[in-house]
Amino acid sequence: MKTPLFFGISLLGLLVCLGGCSVSNDDGPPPPIVGGSPADSVTISEINAAAALQFENTRMEAMKAIAARPTLSQAAQVHLVRRSYESFNFDNNKVALLEVLVKNTAFCNTAKEAVLNGLGSLTFEPNKAAILALLNKRGDLKE
Repeated sequence: MKTPLFFGISLLGLLVCLGGCSVSNDDGPPPPIVGGSPADSVTISEINAAAALQFENTRMEAMKAIAARPTLSQAAQVHLVRRSYESFNFDNNKVALLEVLVKNTAFCNTAKEAVLNGLGSLTFEPNKAAILALLNKRGDLKE
């Protein structure tokens, strides 16, 4: 007599858990950056498209190509930094992308601040230290 009742309660618990335990990582596109030019809007859309690619290596190559652009605006740089911290699972990919951006001649103080503010999303201390050393080596930025 207790077995059917136990089975029914267990089945109900399983269904509730399966129905209520679904997790979605898709929060939709990030909010747009206000105040940019139409070119910024296009570049930001490119960054979002690259960040949405399925494979991390493909994402990396697409975002590194954008990070290397010599005319990358401040708004696009900040957006790229934010998306790099959000889009990659592995610290080494975040560091590699940020390295390309920091070495870009267009790298600006606003993007530098975004890099510094996001350091907490890196898991390992040596990676944080590598970014800080890279920024230190870059020196003062003109704005």
